Amino acid sequence: MIMDLFRVTGRVAVVTGAGRGLGASAAVALAQAGADVVISARSADQLAGVAAQVEAAGRRALVIPADLSDLDAAAGLAAAAADAFGRLDIVVNNVGGAMPRPFPATKPRHLEAAFHFNVAVAHALTQAAVPHLLAAAGPGERGSAATVEGRGGAAEGAAEAGGTGGAGGTGTSETAGAGERAGAGGGDTGTVGEPGGAGLAPASAVINISSTVGRTAGRGYFAYGTAKAALAHYTRLAAADLAPRIRVNAIAVGAAATSALDIVLTDEGLRGQLEQATPLRRIGDPREVAAAVVFLASPASGYITGKVLEVDGGIDRPNLDLGIPDL
Repeated sequence: MIMDLFRVTGRVAVVTGAGRGLGASAAVALAQAGADVVISARSADQLAGVAAQVEAAGRRALVIPADLSDLDAAAGLAAAAADAFGRLDIVVNNVGGAMPRPFPATKPRHLEAAFHFNVAVAHALTQAAVPHLLAAAGPGERGSAATVEGRGGAAEGAAEAGGTGGAGGTGTSETAGAGERAGAGGGDTGTVGEPGGAGLAPASAVINISSTVGRTAGRGYFAYGTAKAALAHYTRLAAADLAPRIRVNAIAVGAAATSALDIVLTDEGLRGQLEQATPLRRIGDPREVAAAVVFLASPASGYITGKVLEVDGGIDRPNLDLGIPDL
């Protein structure tokens, strides 16, 4: 069935910046598509709420409160996932950001900080994840016809190895017994690729959350846009280095209704400006970005790597004018 290609049953994902907004939506969506999820952000309370939604989807969540601007903390999420769940298949580098400033006020330290938070953190986690992603992809995936049943079997073994109170016991949110987890891990038994067709074996996946500001020009976004542009090209370069067993893609996100846009969402004038400057005449729903994450993590995108998917309402320039005057 074609919809089986969009499942990630029995896989394990790490999502950074997962306490709210796009990261939280992505973590819950991956769980609803069948994955167990490691979620990390600064706020333990916010992460607990996201973990509850993961549990409601019948999957497990490992909650790791951390300051992810610390490169060691970011890198450590890869081993934490493998220790808790026995594998790591998907990395979503969502953490990032930078305050807008006019060009004269953007100091070299602001560029360095933006690059660190938006690119170096993603690299630290991705680099640490590579051995685990390769192990999850397996040695014979290139050109082979994989089945979801095989993936489920691997997840079942990981669940039995982890167990309640094992490596994943402390801090891991369990929502089902071992038998239920095995059922969830092996629930999809259809063949992903038709016999004799091209191989649809799903390589492990890295998804970087970039921004439309990384490809469009507008005043005030100098540090943030430069860093997100770097992340987009990092995606292309990493995809070349890590192919064929690890796919690396990015999503260039436009304005989405998250807490980062609260000041806009609560001001009718600003909201109207944003919507009118967007061809689709509305602000994006975080679930639309999460759906793109699931697509890029799943076998449905198995022939896609090194690409930046634009989920932005069709804009070709920043749709929020910060009102910065001419020099």
